[in-house]
Amino acid sequence: MITDYEYSNNLGEPLRLKDRPTSTTTSFWSDANRGAARLFANNPAVMFDPFNEPQWIGWDAWQSSMQGALNATRVTGAKNVVSPNGMGYAHDLFGIARGNALSDPAGNLMYQLHLYPAEWQSPAGGDAVVRPVAGRYPVYIGEFGVLPDGVDDGYTGVARPTSAAWTQNTIAWADQRGYSWTAWSFTPDATPCLLADVD
Repeated sequence: MITDYEYSNNLGEPLRLKDRPTSTTTSFWSDANRGAARLFANNPAVMFDPFNEPQWIGWDAWQSSMQGALNATRVTGAKNVVSPNGMGYAHDLFGIARGNALSDPAGNLMYQLHLYPAEWQSPAGGDAVVRPVAGRYPVYIGEFGVLPDGVDDGYTGVARPTSAAWTQNTIAWADQRGYSWTAWSFTPDATPCLLADVD
C-alpha cells in the first residue's frame, strides 16, 4: 500500500503531521514526473491510501479534501483500489454512512479503518464502529494493534487485554465478519510485531 504522510515544512514551524489532504497531497499522487499514482498505475498488487489518519476536521472538510486526493489518483488513469482512512486516527467511519461518502469514477473504492483498544474492546464495539459502513461499502482494516503487555500508553485510560489475546480476538472477529485486513506494526514496540528493530 502506498500512502501520503504529509508533514508541515514551513520555516520556523515544528514538524507535525497535517490533518487532511492538501495541494501537496494532490502533487504526491498526480505529479507528471514522480506522482505515486502515475508510477504504480494499474499495478494489481498496489492499492492507494490517499492520506494517512486525517483528524481534527469536520466530515464535510474530510469529504472535500479526500475527494480531491481521490480525484488526483484518477486523473492519472490509475484504476487501483483506493482505500481512504476514516477520521480520528482512522477509527471513525460514521460520517461515511451519514452522507459523506466519496464518489469514485473508477468504482474501485474501499474504506479503511484502524482499530486499537482505545477505540473498541469487544466484537460488539467493533461492530458498532464498522457495520454502519460495511453494510453499504467494502471495508478494510489497514491497521490494528496494541502496545506490549504491561505498557501504559498514558493517554487513553482504557484497560486493555493482553496483546496476544487482543490481536487474536481482532483477527477472529474480522475473519468471522468477512472484513479484509493486514497485519500492521512498523515499530518493535507494539503488536502484532513485524519488525525486530528499526534497523
